[in-house]
Amino acid sequence: MEFGQARTLSEVAERDGMDRADVSRMVNLTTLAPDIVAAILDETLPPEVTLVVC
Repeated sequence: MEFGQARTLSEVAERDGMDRADVSRMVNLTTLAPDIVAAILDETLPPEVTLVVC
């Protein structure tokens, strides 16, 4: 969407062979603070931080 390759989450999902709900959940992860993203990627997130999937 940012680069104009798709206009909606549905288009992104279709293009990538995913469910729209999954794409929507991933987009929400983009609002995380950079240090949290780095800790997730480095696998250094404290054990008390958990992910709740609704």
